[in-house]
Amino acid sequence: MIEVITRPEREQINNVALESFWVSARQPCIFKLQRRDYTVISCNADGFGNTVVKANYDANIPLEILAGDQIYFASELDSDGAPNYYGVVGTVVSVTTTVGVEHLIYTSYPIEAASTGAGYLNVVKRANYYLSGTINVTDSNTAIQHEIPYKLKGGIDGTMILDTSDFLTAYLVKEAPTDYAFINKLNKNVYGKFNLVFREHWTGDTNIDVGDLSQYNFVDGVKQIGELYGQNFCDYHMFPIAVDPLPKWLTDFPSPTFFAGFPFCISFIYPNDMTGETLRRNEVEKNQSGATLSTVQTNMPDSEIGGVNRLALTETYTSGTKTIDLFIDYNDGVDDVQLLETITVKLGTVCTKNNVYLCWINSRGGYDYWLFDKNQIVGFSSKSVGELNSDPTDLATQNFRSTSIRMESVERIICGATVSIDDFTGIKGIERSPAVYVFTGVSSYTWKRMKVIPKGFQYQKRGVTVDVSIELEYPEIYTVSN
Repeated sequence: MIEVITRPEREQINNVALESFWVSARQPCIFKLQRRDYTVISCNADGFGNTVVKANYDANIPLEILAGDQIYFASELDSDGAPNYYGVVGTVVSVTTTVGVEHLIYTSYPIEAASTGAGYLNVVKRANYYLSGTINVTDSNTAIQHEIPYKLKGGIDGTMILDTSDFLTAYLVKEAPTDYAFINKLNKNVYGKFNLVFREHWTGDTNIDVGDLSQYNFVDGVKQIGELYGQNFCDYHMFPIAVDPLPKWLTDFPSPTFFAGFPFCISFIYPNDMTGETLRRNEVEKNQSGATLSTVQTNMPDSEIGGVNRLALTETYTSGTKTIDLFIDYNDGVDDVQLLETITVKLGTVCTKNNVYLCWINSRGGYDYWLFDKNQIVGFSSKSVGELNSDPTDLATQNFRSTSIRMESVERIICGATVSIDDFTGIKGIERSPAVYVFTGVSSYTWKRMKVIPKGFQYQKRGVTVDVSIELEYPEIYTVSN
């Protein structure tokens, strides 16, 4: 049989009954599988230089394990339950069986300890042993399931490692959101689902062991070294009960900024754990001094459950509102239960000149936004990709010796802003983003993908503020060739 000894799911730190199956698609997603042919109850010295491996009763053992065969046996705990792991290869001397109870397998290996605890054994003569299976990935955009085959071979201890991350990223799409007329909406470009199926094989096998694992979800985001839960997004995963700490939003900003008149949303994970519950968007409007002006609570459609969502704002607020405290909750029939941390959204000041509004995919798989309102410089650069030289047949009538094959032309823009230290924490994500977009305004919610110029992200701290400058390049301009 196969035992999965390492999985990417994680338990909530203060409630082990809650598990997150949401993982990063961009970082190692490790499954460690171990071949365990038979279960070992204990290993004991027999006083004659042999080890007695006591195994659970299995009618196949006396048929498969014979005198002279080699077995790999491993124990994990000693007789007192203390860690005492070892794994060794021994030659079988004899096998005795108590039908329905146990087997005693005598091996020529002299055990180091008088008694060790439970473990497993593998039959070395199972020739050409390997594990095959499929990673079944569901594309969120098409709902089509793709079966990706894999094959694993283990060492003498039967351990095999599978990293699924290399197979997941092909089902993620880089696009700017073009619709904002919603309360919450699935963003099918940045997440997907998968599960594993596996089978054992060896020469002469007639009883293939087949297993599968629960469904996992992957998100187009990353975690950093030392972060809680490692590559798992448990700290962003909503559960149907209140947890401590509350899950987080998928943004790099401590406090995002909404600029009136420009598209804006904030991302979060809306897992299937919340099936059957009506979630609510809560917006608490506050003035400059932090006093509450109004609270708006809106039911969220549950049709968008099961993936990464984008949450929009009401966008119409009481006069004097400077910040919006935003969180998600529901009523469990008795109490209001907050499910996601409260994040403060600031209302930004919109300048009418030199505006450049950017959207980018952040490190968590959501979207972040900022309005750059100073030092906008637009420029063009061109270069020739080559020339053709020719001597004229008649110098008197010819007016050139060389012609350009083709000119390449690009448009660049340098945009700037002066921001707070907290805002800079989110803005600097532009430099690391795989996709940055500029709002064109040609039609509703139209974006153009940009390229951040190498070393084009610059900043200078000035006390409590930071001057930021970003150089971006538009898509290359098509030109006419000679």
